[in-house]
Parts: sequence; C-alpha cells; structure tokens
Amino acid sequence: ENKIAILTNHIPNPPVINHPVVFPNRIHFPKTSRRLPQCLIIGVRKCGTRALLEMLYLHPRIQKAAGEIHFFDRDENYLKGLEWYRKKMPHSFRGQITIEKSPSYFVTPEVPERVRAMNATIKLLLIVREPVTRAISDYTQLRSHAATATLPQQQSLSSTSPLSRSFEDLAILPNGTVNEAYRPLAISQYHVHVHRWLE
Repeated sequence: ENKIAILTNHIPNPPVINHPVVFPNRIHFPKTSRRLPQCLIIGVRKCGTRALLEMLYLHPRIQKAAGEIHFFDRDENYLKGLEWYRKKMPHSFRGQITIEKSPSYFVTPEVPERVRAMNATIKLLLIVREPVTRAISDYTQLRSHAATATLPQQQSLSSTSPLSRSFEDLAILPNGTVNEAYRPLAISQYHVHVHRWLE
C-alpha cells in the first residue's frame, strides 16, 4: 500500500482539456512518400482477396491502400486523375511495394486499358476459386446485405425482390439453361474476363 501511495503521489493527475485536440490522420516517417501502386489485386470477388492482401501486408516491404479505392472501375473516380489516386495511397519508403485491391477491376471492361495507360509493367494479382462455389457465396452475401438493409429489420425480403428467390431459381432459366446474365454467374465466367487482361 505504501508503494502504491508513493506512486500515486509521484504521478500527477492528467491536465483537464476543455478544448478539442486535433490529431493528424496518419503519422508517417520522414523520407516516405505516397506512390502510385506497383501492384494491384484485381479480383475475384468472394475469392479471398482481403485475406490475400492481409497476408501480403505482413511482409515489411509491403504497404497497402486503405479500403477499396475503385479508381479504375468508377468513372467518377477515374476522372479525378492520377494525382487524386496517388493521394489515396499510403506513405511508403522507396524500397517498399504499394498494393491496392479492388476486386471489381477484374470484371469491368474499361479497367485493363486504364491500368495499362498508368503503368504497362504493373504487377497484377488474381485469385480465383471453384466458380459455382464462388457464385453461391456471392449470392449469399448479396442476399444478406439486402436483408440487412430492409426496414424494419424484422421485415423479410419482398416477394418481388430477385433475392427472395433461391440461387437455383436465379441461376437456371425456365427452359433449363444456365442464366449467364445473372451477375454472380457472369463474374464466375473467368475465361470471359481474363481474355481482356491478356490482350
């Protein structure tokens, strides 16, 4: 008890702050700068892109952009220019590699040409999984998000909503053929999208 009393008397009470304290968004080391990414994780959605990025980020030479920037696949962002994009990147040392991840890059037709215009030698990472399993996972997430957004919370999805239907009903047309236009299935047609990246 005496030791605690000594410590208590030795450590002054913290000052009372009656005004807001503003902290910088990020603290960065000297001799670092924001650089355009040298590597992109371009997809595929629901294939573990987040896990891949986090595992790579464990390496000391890797820096990652915070969140998905969607620079190349959203016109409103792309029109803001490369300087806007660069400012979205983290600070990094000269020897570090900056990675940005936006899984929708893989399936957006305009993206390969836009990426090539920025850097024709950029490294691209693509992770895939069994396509039907990926499509079902995509459907499940879409349905979950739709249910969460429905108000009131107890209200079920409307019977007119596409997501009120089963995956099978959405994926298979009445004539028994595969509904290739259904977005989760369209994304899983890897051969269609990868062709654009190889041109």
